[in-house]
Amino acid sequence: MENLYTITQVFSEKLFFVPDYQRGYAWEQTQCQEFMEDLELLEPNRTHFLGTLILHLRSENKIMDRNGTSYLAYDIVDGQQRLTTIVILLQVISGYLQTQEEAKDLVNNLQQQYLVGRDRNKRPLLKLTLNEDSQTYFNQVILGQGSHIGGATIRSHERLLQAKTYFTGYLEERQAALGAAFGEWLVSLYFKLIQDLTLMVYIVKREADAGIIFETMNNRGKPITELEKVKNYLLYLAGKLHLPAEHTLVESINHTWKHIFESLMSAGLGSQENEDQLLRAHWLMAYDPQTANWLGSRSIKTRFSLKQYEQQHERLLEHLHHYLNTLFDVATAYCDILRPNRPGAFHNFQGHTGQRRLIQEAAKLARLGSLASFLPLLMALRIQYPNDAESYGAVVQLCEKYAFRVYRWLRLRSNAGQTRLFRLGHQVFLRQISLENVQNRLAQLILNYAPDSQFAAAFDEESANWYQWAGLKYFLYEYESHLAELKGVPVKMPYEEVARKTDSVEHILPQTPDQKRYWQQRFPRKEYARWLHDVGNLTLTYTNTELGNRPFLGQGKVKGKRDFYEESVFLMERELAKLEDWNLAALNSRREQIKTWALARWHVDKPDMPAEDEPDLDGLANGDIKEVFTRRTVPRGQQQLFKALYDAGEGGLTNDELVQIMGRRDRQDLVGVLGALGRRVNNTGGYGQATKPGIGMLLFIEPAPGNQWRYALRPETRTILEELNPTWLHEMVA
Repeated sequence: MENLYTITQVFSEKLFFVPDYQRGYAWEQTQCQEFMEDLELLEPNRTHFLGTLILHLRSENKIMDRNGTSYLAYDIVDGQQRLTTIVILLQVISGYLQTQEEAKDLVNNLQQQYLVGRDRNKRPLLKLTLNEDSQTYFNQVILGQGSHIGGATIRSHERLLQAKTYFTGYLEERQAALGAAFGEWLVSLYFKLIQDLTLMVYIVKREADAGIIFETMNNRGKPITELEKVKNYLLYLAGKLHLPAEHTLVESINHTWKHIFESLMSAGLGSQENEDQLLRAHWLMAYDPQTANWLGSRSIKTRFSLKQYEQQHERLLEHLHHYLNTLFDVATAYCDILRPNRPGAFHNFQGHTGQRRLIQEAAKLARLGSLASFLPLLMALRIQYPNDAESYGAVVQLCEKYAFRVYRWLRLRSNAGQTRLFRLGHQVFLRQISLENVQNRLAQLILNYAPDSQFAAAFDEESANWYQWAGLKYFLYEYESHLAELKGVPVKMPYEEVARKTDSVEHILPQTPDQKRYWQQRFPRKEYARWLHDVGNLTLTYTNTELGNRPFLGQGKVKGKRDFYEESVFLMERELAKLEDWNLAALNSRREQIKTWALARWHVDKPDMPAEDEPDLDGLANGDIKEVFTRRTVPRGQQQLFKALYDAGEGGLTNDELVQIMGRRDRQDLVGVLGALGRRVNNTGGYGQATKPGIGMLLFIEPAPGNQWRYALRPETRTILEELNPTWLHEMVA
């Protein structure tokens, strides 16, 4: 069949390169195992079709090795996973062939043809070169062409090593099973691999064709991630820019993605879910806080489409670098938020007197596990105020109180208030709100969703089962930290160990008491049912199995619970050891102490000044904004306003700047345009939950120096304008 090649023919006079727009190696053990099964089950004199290999010729220039053989270099458009797997297996086979006396003559040819040859200057000539993220690791660790200090730093490194480890283990098992027959079997496997496996090879001539083909192949095999799709698209744009001078966009893209992958891997956050969350949180922070508008990589493609930037490639380049720079910084902030205790976290605050305290507060927020709502806000603070540890710490404390009171204590849905929190993060990123007002808004949100009255009332719910409460261990550990702080000593057991242990919470009054008469004297049946799972009857412990169902006080030679509490690593159990007995009075006294502490621990001061007014747009849909522009012709003055703000970008314009650009006489003339726009908005139906939002529905408005205001388009307004694409948006409105 035409274009059907064996592996030997595929590698003949070719050098292969994986372009940077492609993801790293992604095959897992399942794919490697299936590959070996297909190879093993292949009968003699039969072939097995592996799939398609699409190549793009890099240039007509040939590369000559030391033996005089000429090679052409090709980019792999599709098929890198299969080809990389074959090379890894050949590398492992090569190592085993060297141990077989009768097969040593095959080794040199195998290595020269499929792994690493030598050029005319005797330098290594790699037959397969991976993308920038993975090549050094592949060359040094997988192919053994040098020494490598340190382990895998990104997920593709781990997958490469897993594949090599799997194939090595497979051959090791076969050697143990076959004994003396292993050498013959190994040679047979080698020839099966290079002669009986086939690939359909296509060579495309134009680089543009390669990009199009890669886009259409994204859904084949193991799907590429959203983060990989974004990188691919940005590299595609880099090749499409028409500029008077060279640019460094490709280098910036590779540098950013290397930083992202290494940061996530070192923080133990290398999953696709973490990649998606990082990409989404960055977008919500920097471009559009409305979650309904987030469409993954499609959002980036739409935002930076070539059509939108037609004949404006210098502007596109500037915006792409801004996207990359902020994404680079966000990767560091993201890892610090989710893994605050990792080495090197919050390095920009190093030397600050409050750094240790900040890390402790950040760890508390991370333990609550409700971070998604706060990511855009906390990331924006790190980017815009990188040296202000005090303000960042204050906001982290408020986020922890929000997460505890709203999500854990009152058990509201996990996205309660998310819309406002995301918008707040976006405003911080655009510097449209002061740091003081950020804290005011957070405090007000907490008190709106979890008022003090509800917070306190939850302690008195008689039907509450504290033992089944998801936040119990966190709550008790914070109480333990409070007791430790009062004594000026550290907590002796890390929270992670408390959370990991399944029996780290003890009922002082046992769930199934052996000494029934003993406990019934102190807690009659009705009281027993009421107080068994109450917070006053629960404590952290390390000796749950030893405590068992013992009485509180020892009887004869039998040690009571109080005796064990005296030796506990937990201060709260040592406090219990000071009690004369455990009865209803003692329980209620302890729960009142805990209640008093908790109300103070998660207290939120009412803001001294109200949060700045903003329209409530939680229920607003893009269709509502579109209706403002389409229900009747937009007047000339409003056309001028929207065009000026659209051209100004995210920075917006002040009153005086708008007056000048729009050709108005003075500020009062501008006020007339804004007033007419406000009436237009409020006379348009819809708005979801928003009521009479005025121009705040379409614009961000903030105070500016010189007794002025600064106006900027909201991202959703910009999106609608670009979708409608009226002629006046691109032409000067007279």
